[in-house]
This record gives sequence, structure tokens and C-alpha cells, in this order.
Amino acid sequence: MADTEFDPFNTDDSNDIGEYQGVVKTSSFEVNDDYDAETLILQWELEITGPEDFPFPTRQISFTAGKKFESPDGGKTAVHESGKPKGFNSTSRIGMLIHRAFHDPDSDRPAPTLGGEKDGVVIASFGLREHFTQGGFTPFDAEAWIGLTFDFHQETRDYGGEIGPRSFEMPIALVATEKEETKPATKKAAPATKKPGTRKRAAKKADVAEAPDWEKVKELILDAGEDADDHDALIAIAATVLKDNGIDENTDGVDAILAWLDDEEDGAWAEYE
Repeated sequence: MADTEFDPFNTDDSNDIGEYQGVVKTSSFEVNDDYDAETLILQWELEITGPEDFPFPTRQISFTAGKKFESPDGGKTAVHESGKPKGFNSTSRIGMLIHRAFHDPDSDRPAPTLGGEKDGVVIASFGLREHFTQGGFTPFDAEAWIGLTFDFHQETRDYGGEIGPRSFEMPIALVATEKEETKPATKKAAPATKKPGTRKRAAKKADVAEAPDWEKVKELILDAGEDADDHDALIAIAATVLKDNGIDENTDGVDAILAWLDDEEDGAWAEYE
């Protein structure tokens, strides 16, 4: 598909959708069997508030909490399986979120960074400790995040060993609480490496407010599916892309995308020939 000669020494940022802004509409602790049946995840549903040309009206963001945490009340709170008070692991995705949200600049603990050691860009603390305590919340309460607006971007962290580098989306700045007026989001963030992962996930059941930019959706699917071994693998990758961008079978216009994916001779798979 590439118009230029492939350079194995360059990275691919074609699946990076740039910086965007969103308000947390729902937040709960969940276990996703398609991800890891033993790992608790903090799941956010975002309503995108900027930029205006962002191709999707909603987006899902996940923060892994670890295999030794569970939710005893249907996703409202998280507790350690031992029953003893224990904080989230600092290297987990939710540990990164907590560090950014509550970091004390006067402490001896290093400030959080974007993308690990590669980028080394220091993030200012979101300063949310007072906001949480005034509401009677701790980071173990999922609903405490609802109503907060953040700027997000994609970043890469190298976990080393067999895991290697992983790309994911994280908040980089607190824009507003639910009572504050939001500011426009930055148009585009610095490029990051392409997201790995081809896990097939179940379709989302919630309606979305408006139709996405379907041409952009096609581009994201084709970019993500470049390494697909066959048509079925591409379908699985496309299901992940659609879910991650808040698109399900009820989304206006999705039928054309599904037909494009199913058409093995003239549809998405044919784009790679």
C-alpha cells in the first residue's frame, strides 16, 4: 500500500490520531475477558470536546490496575484481594494516572513523564487531591473521575523483555472539573509509534451522538491492519478499532463500513493487494 520505499529504520505514526480533549462521562472498574480475565481495569467512556475535526464523538480509555485487585461492588470501587489496604502498582497504567493526578512537587518521588525515558518530558501535576478529598473520594472510587475534562495524547512506554514497547492514550493535562468551562484542545500532538495489538473485542452497545468521519475510520482500520495475516484477522483488528472509537452496530452509517470489511474481493482486504 505504501507509495514510498519501506524503511525498516523508521517508526510508523500513521495510527496516531493526535492530541484531543474529552470529558469523562462514565467510569468503572471492570474485568475484560478479551484483555485478561485476571486483570482489573479502570474503564472510562469519554465524550470528545475538541478539536472540532476529531473524527469520533466518543472514545474509550482503559487503565490496567493489576491482577491482585478486584471490585466487590460491580465496578464502583477496587480493593486488593488480600483485604488489606494496598496502593496500585506504580508501574501499572492506573499507577501512572494516579501519579499524574496527585503528584506532590515537594516530594522526593520523581515527577511523571511522557512516554517514559525516551521522551523525558515532565508533566505538571493535575492537582486533583483536594478535588477528590472534598468529594469524599480516593483513587479506589471509580466515579470520582466522572465530570473531569482532560487533554489526551498517545505515548509509548518500553516495558522491556518480551513485552517491549507499548503505545496507549493517556491524559496529559487537566482542563476542567465539571463546574468549570473547558478550553479548546490542541490540534495535533507529537507523533508516536503505531499501536500494537489485534485482540478481537465485543461490539459496544451504547448509541453515539453523531456519525464519525468514515473516511478517517477506514484509514485507521487499514493502518492498523497492515500486519493482518488474512481477511479474518483484518476483521478482528477492525472490531478493535471500531470499539476503541465508540462505534457499534447502532452507529449511523456503520453498515457501509461493515459491508466494506466483509467484501473480500473489492473491500478492505483488497486494498492490500
